[in-house]
Amino acid sequence: MPGARLAARRLQRYYFDKGISQQGSRYGLYHEPNFIAFPFDGPTVVTVHDLSFLRHPQTHPRERVRFMTDHIESSLQRARVVVAVSDFVRSEIAEVFGTTLGAKTVVVKNGVSAAFAPLNSLQTQSVCQRYGLTHANSDSGFILSVGAQEPRKNLAQLIKAYAQLPQAVKQRFPLILVGPKAWQSQDLEALLTRYRHEPIRWLGYVPQADLPALYAAARAFVYPSLYEGFGLPVLEAMACGTPVIVSDAKALVELVADAGAVVSSHDDKALTTALLTLLRDPEVYESQARRVTARAQRFSWNQAAQDLLGIYSRLV
Repeated sequence: MPGARLAARRLQRYYFDKGISQQGSRYGLYHEPNFIAFPFDGPTVVTVHDLSFLRHPQTHPRERVRFMTDHIESSLQRARVVVAVSDFVRSEIAEVFGTTLGAKTVVVKNGVSAAFAPLNSLQTQSVCQRYGLTHANSDSGFILSVGAQEPRKNLAQLIKAYAQLPQAVKQRFPLILVGPKAWQSQDLEALLTRYRHEPIRWLGYVPQADLPALYAAARAFVYPSLYEGFGLPVLEAMACGTPVIVSDAKALVELVADAGAVVSSHDDKALTTALLTLLRDPEVYESQARRVTARAQRFSWNQAAQDLLGIYSRLV
C-alpha cells in the first residue's frame, strides 16, 4: 500500500516516545538494531547490516529505497557508535558517508546458533522425511539454497547453472530452494516454470527449527547473491559442516575466506563447474567440509554479545 511504511513508522515513533516519556529515567542507552534510529536524548547505537538499498536500489521496492535513503544518514549522524556486521559494511559506510562516520563505526560480526552443527542421517531423518528428502552421501542427496526469493539473491544464476549439469548428476542431486516469496518473486516463479522439467523444488518458507537438519543433510549449499552485508545462511550451512559455494560478493568472500568455493555472480558456467567438482570429487568434498566447520567456529553470538556489552559500557 502506498505510504504504508511511513504510516507504520509514525505509529512506531508514537509508541517509542510514549515508552520513553513514561520510563525514560530507566534507559541510559538506546540500541537500534535495524538501521533507522528514533531521536533519543541519551547515547544511541545503530546497527547497519548492508547498504544494498543504495548500491543496488533496483533490487528493492521503490518505497523502501526512498524511506531508507531519506533517513539513513541522519540516523547514523545521531549515533554515538555505528555497528557494522562485517569489515565490508564498515568500508561501505566510510565510502558512502565519509570518514567521520567511518571513524565511529565498529565491527561486531554476526554469530551462529549452537543449533547449527553437523548431524548424521539419523538426526536429520524426521525432517528429511517431512520434505521428501534423503540425507546426502557421495552417490545421492540434494543441493540446497536458503534465502528470501528476491532479485538480489541471484537465484536465476543458480537455476541456469544447475540446468547445465549432466542429467545423471541432476537425478542424483536435485536442487532444493528454501525461502519465502519476496519482492518480485514472480520472476523466479516464471523461471521455475521455464525449467519445470528439471529436478528443482521450491519448498517456500520452512520453520526455523527445520533448517539445521536441512543444512546438515545437504551435499552442498549454494548462495550466489549479488550483494550481501554478511551472509548468515552461509555461516549456518558452514556450521553444519556442509561445503559452500558463494558468489564473489565481498562480504561473502570475507565470511568464507579459503574454506569454500567462490565464483563470479555473473558466470553460470563457473558455477556449474564448481558444483560438478564438489559433487564428483570426494577429496574436495571432505576437505571443504573440514574447512567450513573450522571456519564457522570463529563466529559466536556470545562473542558478539561481549563486543556489544563493551560498547554499551563505554557509553553509559
